[in-house]
Amino acid sequence: VVEVNLGVGAGNGSAEVEEEVDEAEMRRIEYGSVPAFALLQSRKNALADAAAMQHMHSVSEHAEWWQYVLEYSKTIGNLLGNQDSLPALMIEDPRAILKVREKPTSLKAAWELLEIFYVDKELHSWLPERLVDWLADYDSLLTKTDGTVYFKLNNFQKKLINLQIVENDDDYWNGLSAALSVGWLDVVVNMLRFHGSYQLGQMDNRETENGLVEAVAVLVSTMPRMRPDLPKGKLGQCCKTRPDFIKAWEKWRGQVSKLECSAFWIQCSHQKTRDGLKNLLHIMMGNIKDLTAATSHWLELFASHFLYIRPFTVV
Repeated sequence: VVEVNLGVGAGNGSAEVEEEVDEAEMRRIEYGSVPAFALLQSRKNALADAAAMQHMHSVSEHAEWWQYVLEYSKTIGNLLGNQDSLPALMIEDPRAILKVREKPTSLKAAWELLEIFYVDKELHSWLPERLVDWLADYDSLLTKTDGTVYFKLNNFQKKLINLQIVENDDDYWNGLSAALSVGWLDVVVNMLRFHGSYQLGQMDNRETENGLVEAVAVLVSTMPRMRPDLPKGKLGQCCKTRPDFIKAWEKWRGQVSKLECSAFWIQCSHQKTRDGLKNLLHIMMGNIKDLTAATSHWLELFASHFLYIRPFTVV
C-alpha cells in the first residue's frame, strides 16, 4: 500500500495549482454517474445469478465482469474531463517544452491511477508505458519539495527566453535527464535541438559535438516501447508483442552501449555537453544512480525503474 499526494501546492518545488471542481461541476458528475452505476449493478446481479448456477465462488471469476467494470470506469473518466483537450487554432511555439493543456484535477488523476492498477487487466503487459502517459498528464499535481519532472521543465521554460547558450546552463541538462527518466522522448529530442551546435554559424566549428548530440537524439527517438500504439507526435519504436519488443530492445541497448564507448567523446571539447550527453546514455542503460538523481517522486522513479532497469517485467 502506497500513498500518492495530489493537490494544490504553494511555494518552491510544490505542485501546480489544480483546476478546482466547483459545486455545479460536482453535481454534473454525480448525476451523470448514476446511470452508469445502475447499469454496472444490473450486470453484477445478472453475473451473480450465473455464477451461482455454475458453482463459481464470485462474480470476479467471470471474464465479462472486468470488461463491465472497465466500461464503467471509462464512462466516469469521461465525466471527470478530457485531459487531452487543447485550445482550438493554437499555434505551437517551436521553443515550447511543455504543451498547453487544461489544468488537471486530482479527482481525474486519482481515478485514472485506480483504473491503471486495479481495473484494466489488459494494461498489465504495458504498465510502464501507461505510467509514462499518466505522468505526462498529471506530474504537475505531484507534491514534492525538490520539484517534479514537470516542475524542473516548467522552471527551465521560464528562463529559456533569456538564455543565449542553453548548453552552458545546468538546468538544461537536469531537465533533459528528468524528462528522459520518465520516458518523455518527444520532450527530450525537442530540447536537444535547442543545443547551440545546431546553429548555422556553429556547425562547422562544432561538427563532432553536434554529431554526438544528434546521435543521442536518434537513440532517444528510436527507443523501443511496448504498447498497443503510439499517439500522434510521440516518438519511439512501437512494439506490440513481447518477442518483438525484446529483440528491438536488445538491439537498441547495444547501440546505446556502443555510442557510450565511442572514441568521439575525446574530441568533444565542451565539457557540459559531454557530461550531459553521457548522463543521458547512462539513464538509457539503466544506471540506478542516475535514474534516482533525475527523479524526485516515487512514481517517477517507479516508472523509470520499469522503463530502463526491468523493461521485460510483466505485472
